Amino acid sequence: MDQLGSSCHLECHCANHASCNLFIGTCFNEAKTGWIVTHCNITGDCNSNINDCKGFESCSVEVIGNGSTVSRCRCSKGCNRTYAFYNYMYTVIADAYDSIGANIGAVTGMMCAFALILVIFVLLYRSRERIAAGLRSRHLKPMLLASSLLCLVVLTGLYWKQLNNMNIKSILFKDYLTSWKSMQHVSINCKGSERISRSCADDCIRLQNLLKDWPDGKPKAFVYYLVHVKRVPMLFQSINSLDSNFNNVYNYPIVIFHEDISVINQSLIRSSSKSDIYFQAVKFEMPDFLPKNFTQLSCRCHIGYRHMCRFHSKLVYEQPITCGFEYAWRLDDDSKIKRPIKYDIFEYMIEKNLLYGYVATTRDSPSCTINLWENTEIYINSSSIAPTFFTEWKQYSVYYNNFEISRMSLWLSDDYQKFIDYIDKLGGIYYYRWGDAPIKSIAVSLFVRKNETHNFLDVGYQHKKLNHP
Repeated sequence: MDQLGSSCHLECHCANHASCNLFIGTCFNEAKTGWIVTHCNITGDCNSNINDCKGFESCSVEVIGNGSTVSRCRCSKGCNRTYAFYNYMYTVIADAYDSIGANIGAVTGMMCAFALILVIFVLLYRSRERIAAGLRSRHLKPMLLASSLLCLVVLTGLYWKQLNNMNIKSILFKDYLTSWKSMQHVSINCKGSERISRSCADDCIRLQNLLKDWPDGKPKAFVYYLVHVKRVPMLFQSINSLDSNFNNVYNYPIVIFHEDISVINQSLIRSSSKSDIYFQAVKFEMPDFLPKNFTQLSCRCHIGYRHMCRFHSKLVYEQPITCGFEYAWRLDDDSKIKRPIKYDIFEYMIEKNLLYGYVATTRDSPSCTINLWENTEIYINSSSIAPTFFTEWKQYSVYYNNFEISRMSLWLSDDYQKFIDYIDKLGGIYYYRWGDAPIKSIAVSLFVRKNETHNFLDVGYQHKKLNHP
């Protein structure tokens, strides 16, 4: 920790403290592994190259290891973002590079064609006298010049159109500036769960403001995805099917949780849909209660899949962006709605007093649920709860929950919070790959009456091998 003055301090979080670069917020030779945080005390006046609190309430700027910056303020007037803007411009350039990389085939082709035309134009221009003399035409020289210029203009137009298709101008000059202006965190008071983080930033703030003006009588509901950047192409198709078959009519916000989708790609996703889309970054880490020498014991798969299982069964309900909503519809990035849903699916949940909606059930692999049912029975006996239909629920049976409509109060209830804490601390999500489907299916059979669940048989839905109905 390096002291900047009596009223503030700067922390450098790198694997090796000596590798901290205090001026650009990175760790030498440790890409994306460190960050720098500047803190000001409540009455402090931190005047440094990174942040200036100007005597306001506690306020800090967090400089993430990839060069982007997040202002963390607990004050109504905000922070001085001079240094933040520097890093914001760095992020613009990096994201523009990523976006061009994602479209590298089209861009490279256009650049090669452009270079070829330019070479031809130069050669023709330099040889114009000999060509004209050889063909003995006084009109040939201006004709060659005009035709070359025409080719140059046409190709430039095509290249500019390609950039427009990539939405580069809109992203750089509109969405990024909007993002930078809202680069601050505010505190929220979320009723229903003390676990929900009170730190709310960027799209979270916009969505919370939307809730303040929510139409009377409309269910407070949202649709959500958890998406990896490599699967964004599938997400476009999923959102398109959702829009055309439901959301263009009923207009519910879509929340996309992600770990690594750039701001430019976020804008591309937004521009592809008529829905209001909000992004919430999440960071996946191994739980502190697991040993450092953790090894998978069964159902081996990449660790990211296990992070995903823990997110859907527990962490999603702790995200600040979900605060204030009553219903959630979870879809996967490769989910597709096949035909129009001719009624408001959330209103139906309210009218029928439903807590949980699904489209199908399936059977999970016993090798991926080792000891899950047995530990659930131990929990039942030790907590003296009265399960609703757990004894009727066949072992290894699960709701196919990549399509899941549920009431948030179910997951925020004390019953579920105590149960998921118990399951989580056992470590089975990581040791055995206990999935969110069996965990949440068991929870439904413990805490929800059968008549509070509903199979949406009329909803056309496709996901991998499932083609329903």
